[in-house]
Formats: sequence, C-alpha cells, structure tokens
Amino acid sequence: MSIPPPDYPKPRGLLLGKRVLFTAAAGTGIGFAAAKRFAEEGARVLISDMHPKRLAEAAAKISEATGTSTPSRVCDVTQEKDVRELVDAALAGGLADIDVDWDPRAAVGVVLAAGGYPDTVRKGEAIHGLVAAAQLPGKVFHAGTERRGDEVVVSGGRVLCAVGLGETVRAAQSEAYALVSVIGFEGMQFRRDIGYRAIERE
Repeated sequence: MSIPPPDYPKPRGLLLGKRVLFTAAAGTGIGFAAAKRFAEEGARVLISDMHPKRLAEAAAKISEATGTSTPSRVCDVTQEKDVRELVDAALAGGLADIDVDWDPRAAVGVVLAAGGYPDTVRKGEAIHGLVAAAQLPGKVFHAGTERRGDEVVVSGGRVLCAVGLGETVRAAQSEAYALVSVIGFEGMQFRRDIGYRAIERE
C-alpha cells in the first residue's frame, strides 16, 4: 500500500517583502517552480532565462498566480555581461533595501528524471517515498509533477531535484543522495556522479 503524499502547503506570505530571487533558467522546470513558489510566499521576484519567449510566458504565469508584476530579464548565465546586467536590474529595483540571508554551506542538487527523458517521457507514473524524504535533512523540489487523486505523479521530464547541504561538497552530496535513495518511480533515472569534480578540489 502506498503512503499518500503530503498536502502541498498553501502560501502564507512567509517571505513578504523580504527577498529578491534571481533564478537562472526560470522559464521552465525547477527554476520556474522555485520562482513561482517564492513569489506566492510574498518574495519580490526577478526571473531570468536565455529564451525570451519562454521567459515571457513564465513571467505571465507567475504574475497571474500572484496578482503582482514579475520583472524578467533575458540572461545567459554563462556570459558575465548578462549576469552583471541582471544584478544591476535587481539593484535598481531596491535590492539594497532588503535583508538577504546567505548560507555559506555547499549545496548539491540531483535531478530525478522520468523514464524516456530526454526523448519520449513516460508520464503518469506514481512517485513513492516523498513522505520519507520529507523526514530527512535537505529538500526535494518539484518540477515535473502533478497531483492525481491521492498520488503525486510524473508530469514532465525533469521530475524532482533532491538538494543536500553540507559544510563540504562531499557532505552535501551525501545528503542529496540520501534523499534520492528513498524516492522511487517507474523508469526513474539520475546521475550518480554529481559534484565529483568539486569534491576532488576539496
């Protein structure tokens, strides 16, 4: 018998007026999901993506969901000039007047992809282990998921991202893969070498 997934908490304005979020690749997937959730919690969100059409659609969806304006800038984060322009835009919007918390720990994120990704994605597969993962350190971010009755099922290619934190990259990697170990769905695939280059440099 499968364990029913936890209810997604409704927005409670936890970040009202307290954050600005720059999200690279916010036009889709986990980037979009994170930006939308931050905005729903009251954060002042500025999003970016290198694809103008996708970015415009994402900004419109967030604005529709929150009833507030969602500024956006086309940005390729591999280009220093683009990143500088993005940060300048955020500063012009009042970033200097907002308290921003920085976490010095390393973070490692492992994407759990659907069967068939990146080609024909297998959708509708039930996802198990989310309740168990919620009891562990770290965080599981949803992207290609949807609720169907009492289950959370696969709805896109990049399904979840298991994120661990640690004083070292190795510790963060261990925390992330501990989350991965309790999650499962038919056809689930993920890389097993995330963070190894950074670990070699420690």
